[in-house]
Amino acid sequence: MEDMERYGDYNEVDGEDEGKKGVLGIIIKLLIGAVLVGVIGVIAFRIFIFNTYPSEVSELIMTDKLEDFLVGYDGTPEAFSQSAQARYDDPKEGNFFFDHLVVIPEADHIQFAVRYNESFFDSVKKEFGVEIDPASDPFEIFDFKLVMTERGYQPPEDGTTEPVPLETVGSLGAATTATSFMYRYLRLAFDEVDLGLGEGETPVGWVRLDITLKDPKVTRTYSLPVYQPEATRADYKLDYKLAEAEK
Repeated sequence: MEDMERYGDYNEVDGEDEGKKGVLGIIIKLLIGAVLVGVIGVIAFRIFIFNTYPSEVSELIMTDKLEDFLVGYDGTPEAFSQSAQARYDDPKEGNFFFDHLVVIPEADHIQFAVRYNESFFDSVKKEFGVEIDPASDPFEIFDFKLVMTERGYQPPEDGTTEPVPLETVGSLGAATTATSFMYRYLRLAFDEVDLGLGEGETPVGWVRLDITLKDPKVTRTYSLPVYQPEATRADYKLDYKLAEAEK
């Protein structure tokens, strides 16, 4: 009888161990699930902020010359955007990104958004030994210049390479900035950019934005492709109520 009682005690102990293991297993599964949900959430959040530009830099901004043009224009001029073939300056580093292009050919106007990660300045410090405060005004850090191929330029037919003749174009008429988490954003609006899209005109080959740092120790130029004639166009609906109100 005593042996049977002891056997019964062993069953109770085994049952308690199994119960503890079952609870521990549930807890482990819940922890793993929570970690997975957290990781997926972080990835989804990074993708969201990576592809999202604040309205301050994604929407049309006015320059004085553009507003004067729109006020005096009879009707609504053509405007378009493009699907850029490359939205970054370097496929490996990705220091600067480009989006939200608007071209208004008749106004000789072009504007777009630029984004960079504040960690970019860590790379600058490592490569050039220059320390820059990421919170500084971007226009105190960088110079922005539009360059394009000379009109009518054709590469040599024999396949030989040669420096592409370039010219600086446009004047920066307005700009806005924004900050979101680790990213800094700018919208740059350039006047006096004639792309040669009018009837009988010679079109340009392409336009790019050259970004340089004002510190002379940083000798590198970061270039973003802005306009490419062969890229797919999409109509852009202009909204300039303030300009129309002045008519």
